Amino acid sequence: MSITNAKQPGQTVQLDRYRFFGNPGSKESRERTAEQTIGTANSRNIVKDKVLVTLKEYTGPADPSDPTQPSTFKIAKPLALV
Repeated sequence: MSITNAKQPGQTVQLDRYRFFGNPGSKESRERTAEQTIGTANSRNIVKDKVLVTLKEYTGPADPSDPTQPSTFKIAKPLALV
């Protein structure tokens, strides 16, 4: 996606999400060290799904007593492209 066709909050984008094989276990059980082999002659193709994600934009309140105020660092994308 180039900056010329960048999506705005509220728009939807399609992303690839790689699918786990069976029961993937915990994050810790899948962690590998640099010395471990991660591919073999018996490897399988990685299956991926297409998922739709709706973009949302969040800013933190710069003023805790007025949460409607924008964060201290926010630049509107159309202005940044000028």
